[in-house]
Amino acid sequence: MLPFLNLGPLALPTAPLVYLLGVWLSLFAVDRAARRLGLDAERHYALATTAAVAGFLGARLTFVLLHWSSYDDNLLGIVWPLTTGYNAFGGALIGAAAAFFYGRWRRLPLWPALDVLAPGLLVFLIAVSLADFLGGAGYGSLTSMPWGVTTFGVRRHAVQLYLSLIHI
Repeated sequence: MLPFLNLGPLALPTAPLVYLLGVWLSLFAVDRAARRLGLDAERHYALATTAAVAGFLGARLTFVLLHWSSYDDNLLGIVWPLTTGYNAFGGALIGAAAAFFYGRWRRLPLWPALDVLAPGLLVFLIAVSLADFLGGAGYGSLTSMPWGVTTFGVRRHAVQLYLSLIHI
């Protein structure tokens, strides 16, 4: 695990960097899938971008609503970029709803649009698992297996890497 990338005096958190790389690769995968299927790549790229932005905002909004008592005294904390509170279920639900309504508005056929979005979703899920692994979130159970990962002096299963392999 590598929660921070140290570049001289600058320490960059690796999880957000992997998320950004994952979004970029996901959009690239959507563009390639649309071109491979002979569909309008720009409209499907816009669909995926809408879903990604709405999902990100929805994940943050859901987290804030579920933990409102933490933010009622500090409203700036809602939009402060360094906070780490996001709700994946809320983000997926709002992102899917935004993609659905955007697709209806642009009159994109549902099944071909889902065919185009599927590779991007898989790439993003792999990036989420790798970001969690590098950031240290979601520790696995204790193990003595040689492929275990040592965290804080204890050997554990690398469940995030297992998830990445499942998505491949």
